Amino acid sequence: MNFQNAINNILQPKFIDGSFRQAVVTYSNGERQGFNATRNGRKHKAADINYQGFGQTGINRKHPEVGSPVSGTITDIKKEWGMIEVKDAQGYRHRIWHLNSINVKKDTPVYAGQYIGDMGGRGPNGAKQYDQHVHYEVITQPEIKNGVVVNKGDFIDPEAFWNSRLYYELNAGRLNHVPLEPASLLDQATQDLLNSLSQGLNIIGSNETLKREGNHVWRIKPNGSTRGYFLSE
Repeated sequence: MNFQNAINNILQPKFIDGSFRQAVVTYSNGERQGFNATRNGRKHKAADINYQGFGQTGINRKHPEVGSPVSGTITDIKKEWGMIEVKDAQGYRHRIWHLNSINVKKDTPVYAGQYIGDMGGRGPNGAKQYDQHVHYEVITQPEIKNGVVVNKGDFIDPEAFWNSRLYYELNAGRLNHVPLEPASLLDQATQDLLNSLSQGLNIIGSNETLKREGNHVWRIKPNGSTRGYFLSE
């Protein structure tokens, strides 16, 4: 599972006019509208998504169906904003905003990709307040001490969240300076999948190991030097 897979759960890829189209992070005034993009002097704490190549025309204006980015439980709905919050099994909250319509109820389970509503640009003043896109946020669990909420949770980059989850899952959660298993310990199909994904994403080089420090996972070369890091849950 990576970020593009999560986007595909939200807005499923479609064949339109003979071409395969998928949703991507949008651009506005030449800037990619991902996490920390500049918005009215503030940093954007989400990723804005719609179908590539249409802008504010075509399928993006026809209220395409929106799915849940993740399996979990509906924990909040704000109809005036077209907002749905899904809490996953690890406690992360996934919020979809600006839906034209909502097709789920609070406290009910959903699965990844399940239809939850239609895209629409809704805000408190109606469905046409914003450009046609899906605003996708990921928020950590609230911090509670002695029954009091001391931190409502932190916004994290959805792209880094999903891509680091892929990295984590590929290595079966073994992120404490443990090398990948040698091929002899894996069945060939599994090894082929790992090799393909690792090469495609340039995740880890030959003979490298992993070392976790907080939410950073460092790639360690055989000589002990580092080759960058990933953010991990």
